[in-house]
Amino acid sequence: MNNQKRMGNKGFSLVELIVVIAIMAVLVGVLAPQFLRYVEKSRQDGDLTSIQAAMSAVEAGVSDGEVTGDVTITINGNTATIAPSGQNASLGNALTASGIGTSVSLKSSGWGNTAVLTYKFVDAKWEIAGTTANTNKPNKDLNTLLNQ
Repeated sequence: MNNQKRMGNKGFSLVELIVVIAIMAVLVGVLAPQFLRYVEKSRQDGDLTSIQAAMSAVEAGVSDGEVTGDVTITINGNTATIAPSGQNASLGNALTASGIGTSVSLKSSGWGNTAVLTYKFVDAKWEIAGTTANTNKPNKDLNTLLNQ
């Protein structure tokens, strides 16, 4: 009698559970790469924002008379380093006053090759040398900073 009660219960069969798990696995397989691209795009956007903030701090320092001479922002790996370049160049207190130090930590791992952004003091403009694109998909490019 006890076995007859169990047979009458309705539930999911093993085949139905396997089908549901297979459908979920296909969905995860299709959606996971897209999600990872969105995460990387967000990291790269954050990096570009951090670099743009450093560029703006340098420009503000120039207008305040704190920054003299050319300034370089060297992007290599997960770090952007800001330093005066050339004779008689100085950052003054421009970066510390704006809350940006001489080194900015970057979130994306795709900045593997060195890129150098140079602020030309005489021309009052930025120039880029080296590799400007992030190697991770969707390949954000530093040139977008200069074209804004």
